[in-house]
Amino acid sequence: MIGSYTEISNNLDIYTDIPEISYGKVYLKNYSAAIHSNEKLEINSRADELSFGNNYALSNIQINSDAINNQINTLIFWDNYEERTYQGEINIETNFLPPQNKKPSLTIDILPSNFLLADTVWTISPSQIKIDSTRIEIDDLSISNKQQSIHASGVISHNNADKLDISIQNISLENIDLLTTKNINISGQAGGFVDIYDLYGQPYFLSDIDINNTTYKEQLIGDISLITQWDAPSEALQSELIINNDSLQTIYGYGIYSPGKDSLNFNLNTDHLPLSLLQTVLNEDSFQGIHGLGTGNVKFSGSSQKILMDGDIYGEDAGLTMTYLQVPYTFNDTVKFRSDSIIFDNITIYDPDGNSGIFDGSIRHDNFTNMDYDMSLSSPRILAINTTARNNPKFFGKAYTNATVQITGHSRDITIEGSGNIHERYGFKHLS
Repeated sequence: MIGSYTEISNNLDIYTDIPEISYGKVYLKNYSAAIHSNEKLEINSRADELSFGNNYALSNIQINSDAINNQINTLIFWDNYEERTYQGEINIETNFLPPQNKKPSLTIDILPSNFLLADTVWTISPSQIKIDSTRIEIDDLSISNKQQSIHASGVISHNNADKLDISIQNISLENIDLLTTKNINISGQAGGFVDIYDLYGQPYFLSDIDINNTTYKEQLIGDISLITQWDAPSEALQSELIINNDSLQTIYGYGIYSPGKDSLNFNLNTDHLPLSLLQTVLNEDSFQGIHGLGTGNVKFSGSSQKILMDGDIYGEDAGLTMTYLQVPYTFNDTVKFRSDSIIFDNITIYDPDGNSGIFDGSIRHDNFTNMDYDMSLSSPRILAINTTARNNPKFFGKAYTNATVQITGHSRDITIEGSGNIHERYGFKHLS
């Protein structure tokens, strides 16, 4: 930091450069500021990047302000200067008002502004925020893009009857991919509201959000309704989840989550839920082609770091392909969930030719990752392997066996062992 002050002209100049400023997971990189004061105070600052964790960042930020006669004018600008544009320019005017009842007050006027999100223009309409001591009033703050909009109005104060209302309309969930560096691959149209009360006392909120035509990883989920409220005495979120697919309610769930304790207690009932949705959480290195309909009940407990599941789901016309075997098996039977394990209890399965076998064992997992396999397949005759050199260049082919096959291992390190006779094999090769 360097600076100078000239008494005769009453000029103050300060220059500073800071390589990085951090607070929690917020980082400001290569920050510099120039401060000049004469008849008015001018502050011009810039930074290469403002990042929020690993997923959100603004590049090439400039914040220019000047202050005179109890008024501050501020311009906030950012631009990634890349082919896909993330750019913004927000104009703010702040006025400090004469104290009322010895309490300071000010108004923040957000002037017409806009920003680009992946080349898409969003508009910030003129709005005002009034602050006097502990009361904050937000008047008609609105951000929109064509039919999409987010709107906030209301009061935050010590009066527990005052509320801040946030409403959303036709917000595309594809914006999540545009905002983050991750390809979440989710779509749908969201609308609803969030009402926030008593932030200074016992904060309480109520939300009612609907998401229509929701898909995740190209799997249709349906129309989602999520009602959530904050229960101050128990310090927990109470939620109700409903998913409808056409005229059928495929999911009804209810329960609580306590953030302070990181404790989950949620019940989920399914009725002919498309099992293809499981493909969104199961690793394709282990399973592919999951299909069928699931009906049953599962209770979720534990924490966000370790979710435990207990219940049974009946799979109707269900099926899956074990990636390492490349055989699509089908079944009509119950899959059990016990704590951190998925249990197949002597399930009768069928290969594409109608041959049957018994599938038994379990998969232990950590939120559907770090899977440990301990399973077996036994049959007098069944298609056991249907791989090509593309699946495994050292061990591939098509084989029918009468055998008991053990499938064990962790994550991608899978061992397949067995004993029995090969009835038929086609193009089978084992290359060392």
